[in-house]
Amino acid sequence: MAIITELQRQAIDSETDVLSLLRSALLVAHKLDLEDFRLWLECELTGYTDKKYLPDYRLIKGELKAFDQYTGWIPVVVSHREMEDVLTKREITESIASLYDLLKSEKAREGFVISIDGSTALKISQLTGIQTNYKIDVSSSSIANIVEQVKNKILEWSLELEKNGIMGENLSFTDVEKEKAREAPSITNFITFNGDVSNSQIQQGSENSKQDLPITT
Repeated sequence: MAIITELQRQAIDSETDVLSLLRSALLVAHKLDLEDFRLWLECELTGYTDKKYLPDYRLIKGELKAFDQYTGWIPVVVSHREMEDVLTKREITESIASLYDLLKSEKAREGFVISIDGSTALKISQLTGIQTNYKIDVSSSSIANIVEQVKNKILEWSLELEKNGIMGENLSFTDVEKEKAREAPSITNFITFNGDVSNSQIQQGSENSKQDLPITT
């Protein structure tokens, strides 16, 4: 079976181990000498240590919450749209393996927590007028979407290779196939990196409440 055909089979199989899929795609990228796609795959496998490479599907939005000593964690309502985005959108840098382990854990249904650093918490406290702890709750579906986006991109990439007559029989590519891959912009420029982003750390666990704490901006 051709490498690309096998890659497509893995990508559409809901039972496929996403790490195995990434490694198979990495093998193809190496053999075709496609540096950008190889870099993306390696980042997904090991995590994003350089913020300029983080793709847009790893930007997720959560729910900002504040700790109230009487009722526990309560949602914070931000009236200003741009301020809300600044406070609730975060870039997820962890490796696919880490995210996959989180999704497979027993508490995944409860969602996850993104911690807020001290300086950001201080700014939020200045806006609310209340000195307390803050966090961002993220649904498990938001994390699962990152994994699905990776699988979809590998499938789309493999289909683009097939469209250009690049199949890789017997785990190898001909010189003609390699040249086609290098000369096709739709293949060499398949992955676009975003630029200036910042890291976030995910923790498991979330506590819910029904009260609102308004912010005036």
